[in-house]
Amino acid sequence: MFVKGMIGPAALAATLALAGCATTGADGATARDRSNPITAAPHIGRCHMGGCSWFDIRSFEMVRETESAALLRLDMRDGSSSHPGGRDTPTSSRGVRIDWSPYDRNTYVFCSTQWPAIISPAEGGTGWDAYRIDLLMSAGATEYVTQQYLTVCHPDGALNAEGAAERAGYRRVGDDEPRQLRLGAPEEMFDRAVR
Repeated sequence: MFVKGMIGPAALAATLALAGCATTGADGATARDRSNPITAAPHIGRCHMGGCSWFDIRSFEMVRETESAALLRLDMRDGSSSHPGGRDTPTSSRGVRIDWSPYDRNTYVFCSTQWPAIISPAEGGTGWDAYRIDLLMSAGATEYVTQQYLTVCHPDGALNAEGAAERAGYRRVGDDEPRQLRLGAPEEMFDRAVR
């Protein structure tokens, strides 16, 4: 069952329909809606040591959903901005000079309280790697992918409050639990992670 604030089947379908992201135009390009919180503007992934990493979700679409999980494909790009001395660290992209990667990439997000994950192409181009998100221990390098997960799966910001992730059903990943899965295709998450 989806938790409060997580895009559930009906809410996600409505969000996709309103955003125009579930349909493609005659040229095959997916529509982009700046009024949707997921695609509205670039998002801060992480600010550290005088610089910030950014991600811009240009479009997204539902791949598959069940009562307990949803898999979305994102078309996005990465960027960075410089803030020497850590001064004037931004809270939004407004007025920030962001250097964007020259190419877009496809990433998948698996919205699930059991195995929340970001899924990316595996090194060497064979298969996919699902990286488990620990919403209770987000720090350092994992902050960037955690922000991607939260932007897509909880766009209302409901998990920003202290203790909200735990109350929503997320739990800390144990030291003996896997943090990465190798997949042949992103859709395998439903067989491997949802029980």
